[in-house]
Amino acid sequence: MQKEGETEEKKEEKKEDIPIQSDIKTEEKVFKVDEYYPLNHRERPVTDSPLTNRLAKFHEIFGQESYRRYNLNYLAKDTLIFATGNTFQIYNIQTHQREVLFGQDSGGIGSIAVHPSKCFFAVAEKGESPNIYVYEYPSKKLYRVLRKGTAKYYSSIDFSPSGDRLASVGGDPDYQLSIWDWRQEKILLKSKAFSQEVFKCGFSPYGDYSLITSGTGHIRFWKIAQTFTGLKLQSEIGKFGQLELSDVSGFAELQSGLVLCGTEQGTLLLWDGNLVKSHIKLAGGKPLHAGTIEQVIIKDNYVVTAGKDGYIKWFDLNFIANTEPDETLTLCLLYTSDAADDTPCVDLGGRRIIKK
Repeated sequence: MQKEGETEEKKEEKKEDIPIQSDIKTEEKVFKVDEYYPLNHRERPVTDSPLTNRLAKFHEIFGQESYRRYNLNYLAKDTLIFATGNTFQIYNIQTHQREVLFGQDSGGIGSIAVHPSKCFFAVAEKGESPNIYVYEYPSKKLYRVLRKGTAKYYSSIDFSPSGDRLASVGGDPDYQLSIWDWRQEKILLKSKAFSQEVFKCGFSPYGDYSLITSGTGHIRFWKIAQTFTGLKLQSEIGKFGQLELSDVSGFAELQSGLVLCGTEQGTLLLWDGNLVKSHIKLAGGKPLHAGTIEQVIIKDNYVVTAGKDGYIKWFDLNFIANTEPDETLTLCLLYTSDAADDTPCVDLGGRRIIKK
């Protein structure tokens, strides 16, 4: 894309990184693999703050937003990326080196996602008609800008397992779920995710054609279906039945297609389709956590849960996966990360095995 008056020699020098012209309508353009935005690219003018940058320069930012969900992501083996205020920070846990980068839309950072290849990361921002900015890693060059996916802020984004698609969910007032062909800056599909706050959207780890959203009083199961008129988003809302309605923060899909999610009451629900297959508690009917289960992860043969009570706990995956329909299952706790309780246990280098 040669600028007016630019010589052929200068054009040849830039052929490795082709700048993207921000005034080109994305629906009319096909982006090339080696196209990048200019280093000084800004999507919109930045108005000066009352504390003008002519009087003060940025020195340091301290702290971590511990209340923010899903804020820590691995960029590399020893490198994390996370958001704090209107910055996103890249931190090496071995060398303790930290790089602070600023968001573009001035309203703060809503969500961050890392591409499966670890070659890109996406920063979804807040503000009036915010954008999602996709950066190449480790160069941190601006690669793509995804526009008009929500009105005020993004609450969650996630790359698909293949890395070809990106899902985003906006907050109030639209709660819009969008499926992007992010390399071409195009929305493929969109739908209202729910009528209240959505905490998380996540693709199935086993394919690009199913995903889950969850939040205030709900969990929803989505399919990207091929119809005669093209791709369509189809969904089923989870039915809690006789169980108490719950906010859902953490969930994970089993290889069988069953879905495990946490509840506000500190228990787990195993879903078969949009119906609860089993309600999972500890022996004696006690909850797994004292309060909301914020994260559910399946790792090897374990289900790992993290709760608002500060505990991380490990449970037997096979025991959970083989429950019978309508069964209220009682579990034995295998490990916990916190030594605050009085249960007899043996320290295993940061984890604790509970003696039964």
